[in-house]
Amino acid sequence: LTEFITLVRERFEDAAKAGEAPVLVTSAGVRPFVRGVVERFRAQTPVLSQAEIHPRARLRTGPVDTALGALKLAALG
Repeated sequence: LTEFITLVRERFEDAAKAGEAPVLVTSAGVRPFVRGVVERFRAQTPVLSQAEIHPRARLRTGPVDTALGALKLAALG
């Protein structure tokens, strides 16, 4: 859990410095649990399930770490 929190912080800070609007994308089944963890240390971070993203939305996938498992960092745009 500590590694997950550290990686999310680092990746979102890097994206913010690059002028991106990062979003954490995960599966619908685990979204509430991921959101519950993330909101404790980074409440402003959007956590969306893949099902919540419009099929025509353009996503640019950022770095994905093995520690994040199936979670993806993406920028909506």
